[in-house]
Amino acid sequence: NIPYQQAKQELKTLLQDAVKIRLQSDVSYGSFLSGGIDSALVSSMANEALSEPLKTFTIGFEDKKYDESDIAQQFADHIGSDHRITMCKSTDPLTLLDDFFKVYDEPFADSSALPSLLLNKVTKPYATVVLSGDGGDESFLGYNHFQWLKQVSFIYQIPYVVRIILQKLSPFNWLGKRGESIKNIMGYNSLSKFIQHIFTGFDPITLDKRQSWFKPYQKYLQLATVPLQKAADLNIRLWLEGDSNVKVDRASMAYSVEVRSPFLDYRVVEFARSLPVHFRYKGNIRKRILRDILTEYIPEKMFDQPKKGFAVPLASWIREELKEEITTYLKPEKLKAIPCLDYKKTEQLIQKHFTTKADYSSYIWRVYVLSKWMHINKRTS
Repeated sequence: NIPYQQAKQELKTLLQDAVKIRLQSDVSYGSFLSGGIDSALVSSMANEALSEPLKTFTIGFEDKKYDESDIAQQFADHIGSDHRITMCKSTDPLTLLDDFFKVYDEPFADSSALPSLLLNKVTKPYATVVLSGDGGDESFLGYNHFQWLKQVSFIYQIPYVVRIILQKLSPFNWLGKRGESIKNIMGYNSLSKFIQHIFTGFDPITLDKRQSWFKPYQKYLQLATVPLQKAADLNIRLWLEGDSNVKVDRASMAYSVEVRSPFLDYRVVEFARSLPVHFRYKGNIRKRILRDILTEYIPEKMFDQPKKGFAVPLASWIREELKEEITTYLKPEKLKAIPCLDYKKTEQLIQKHFTTKADYSSYIWRVYVLSKWMHINKRTS
């Protein structure tokens, strides 16, 4: 293993080169800039490599719980980029739905595809090639589930038989929703099985038919011995290839924008995987090595703010702007037409969501997308 400072310098050089390569273009270019470390680092390096200010683009939300546009503006001001912010208004999701179903043309249920479409739509007049920070979370352990995995690892040091006994005897009620999660976690017979369930889902509305589709990916749990790296390998194989890259590629191509991500350079991916986990995740610091490189461009106090991810205010959209649209495709007869769906349970969750007793927006959105896709393709009445 190489020393940390040497690894940091080598990674910085690799990323700078990956950025420069992706700036080779005969057409106008720019960079997506959120409030996160990955896009801030890519944009900083790109702006440094250019002779004129880099064009940067951000999507903001009216709901401040999801809005990172203020942080992105601070980044842009500091690095000196030519920055543009587009606010995703509450009316935008409904107007984007037709494009969404045409562009993805399959049951693709990542709700952040909606603002992704909007972002590329408003970017096209200014830039045809755009850099992004996609891939940073996967290789450098940035997602929340890496934190969950690190926090629950100690549970699997307890023998399985003892855990099952504790699971059955301990009520865990006093811990509320977290108690139910701990109870479920104790029931997995190994840490690898828990990692698998991170990706197959803890979805309460579908019947338990997720095990079979995971079998072809079982081998990716065997590539590493360290649990966090096992999860990272699955992230790249499942989430990055099956969701993130699909979302970005189709949303950009829909508006004739080409998105390029330096973090997806094979050299960067391979180098990241060769690094010890504590270079990437130490203590409570995820993406440690990227954060340390970014301090050479942007003050840490500026980027050391809570990251919201490219999430959308889906819960309120479903209860308000999208309510009529959603309920049209979640009628009992349409739910019954979906194979392997526990439609009675689904109806209960829908009711709880609309009465604001709980947030089941992610589940409702998935079923809605599937139901409407089936309707569009004449597979249901």
